[in-house]
Amino acid sequence: MAEKQEGGFLRNSIFSKLDELKMPPVYMEMKGNAELTIEGCRGILEYDSLMIRVSVEKAAVAVHGRGLSIKCLSLSSVVICGVITSIEYEG
Repeated sequence: MAEKQEGGFLRNSIFSKLDELKMPPVYMEMKGNAELTIEGCRGILEYDSLMIRVSVEKAAVAVHGRGLSIKCLSLSSVVICGVITSIEYEG
């Protein structure tokens, strides 16, 4: 059921529960198997051409593949390029 919130907006109770859980703000977007953007990045834990591990909130994301490289790195996001074969969420 939706509930009325401040300002007159309706808010789904499912989203209220997610707020209570304090889910980490991690967003991932893939373009085919050649590019992965991870927003919510806190740093690079491991980096080589076969695996890149990224720190996110209280977890890590491991990207496996071939010819992996970091195309762009900012304070809160990273873009990984190469042939991506799998992604693991460790947390």
